[in-house]
Amino acid sequence: DGEFVRTPVVFRNKLSSEPNAKFPLVAKPRRYHLYSSHSCPWSQSATLAVKLRGLEASNHIGITYALPIRDDAYGWEFITKDNNTDTDDDKKVCSPDPNYGMSHAAKLYLKADPEYTGYVTLPILWDTHHETIVSNESMDIIQMLN
Repeated sequence: DGEFVRTPVVFRNKLSSEPNAKFPLVAKPRRYHLYSSHSCPWSQSATLAVKLRGLEASNHIGITYALPIRDDAYGWEFITKDNNTDTDDDKKVCSPDPNYGMSHAAKLYLKADPEYTGYVTLPILWDTHHETIVSNESMDIIQMLN
């Protein structure tokens, strides 16, 4: 019937205030990074949560924006030196991956889980300390940051 049905998420870890938590809620600046896209409504809700809480401005969470296109094989694409041209208006609102220089979100999924074969979605809340995905569920990310 043409309705988009999002696939179930695989990465559903939580930030925690518990002592010795794997993903501590209170962490060093820029430990967590949000990979998002202006063209994905689920990503935008997570991005708004980060921005409204002042977490990007206070240097707690970095944000990288993917291009508004999806490659069927690799998913969301980030700006790289190979695809960055000043003539493309879409690329002016996107950014490169500052953590690893990845070209696509799928490569982050494979870094987190080399056996991953599922669908690549945004947003991704990434832990730079453990080099893995904390969560790729927008509502979980919003609730953790609230």
